[in-house]
Amino acid sequence: MKTKLVFLITALIFFSLLAGVILLAIPVAQAQDKASDSANIDQETVKESVKQRLENSLDEKLQKVQNVLADTDPNTLFAYVGQVTNFDQKTTLTIKRADKQKTINFDTNTTLLLTDKAGRSKEIKADKINTDYYLLAMGKADQNGMMQAQRIVFYEESPLSTVERRVVFGKISEIDNKKIVLKNHSDLSLTLDKKTKLVISGVKEPDATNLAVGDKAVVVLQKSENTEILKAIFVWPGSSNPEATDNQINASASAQPATESGKTKK
Repeated sequence: MKTKLVFLITALIFFSLLAGVILLAIPVAQAQDKASDSANIDQETVKESVKQRLENSLDEKLQKVQNVLADTDPNTLFAYVGQVTNFDQKTTLTIKRADKQKTINFDTNTTLLLTDKAGRSKEIKADKINTDYYLLAMGKADQNGMMQAQRIVFYEESPLSTVERRVVFGKISEIDNKKIVLKNHSDLSLTLDKKTKLVISGVKEPDATNLAVGDKAVVVLQKSENTEILKAIFVWPGSSNPEATDNQINASASAQPATESGKTKK
């Protein structure tokens, strides 16, 4: 009798434990199912997030491409600075700008100037161009996105061994006597002095009184300690400038806001 009672107690304990294990297993299994469902949901969320990021990235890249295309509009004025590496002896130049090659086209309407070591400039013919010249070219993009130059200033020797300079292209937004503000990514305040080389398209012997708000300009700045000195300014008169001709008005009216076209040392 005692043996049977022990057996029954042992069996009861065993089945009680077994039932407990089974009951415990149910919520664990449910939790695992929920965890699996949660994992699936998380994976879907991650996929959707990645997809959204890719779409946003593509939209941004597309916008950049559209901006580049806008910047190469045939009526947009811009500038190049670099060293001549090739000349076809006709109307096409190749220059080295930073680590890239750029092509510049010109024709009989392009003004070609040569600046000597003393800083004096004179007009030259295309057959006087040497492949070791440095240049500052200003113009518009042609149908192939290459520059069609309106003015090219050549330099006889490399200016890289002297002082640091940078070239900025922008629109004149303010004028106060000999002080101007060039609209760039930010406003750039500049002062013309007697040493500043001023060239205004279509104007002989120009001075600060020939400038007007809305003119497009390429400026050459020389770094001096903590400041920058305005060394030269090349100007296309805008539509509000009485010095402007019809061609200059058409060329400048559609020019884009300022961009820093490059840095060089001069």
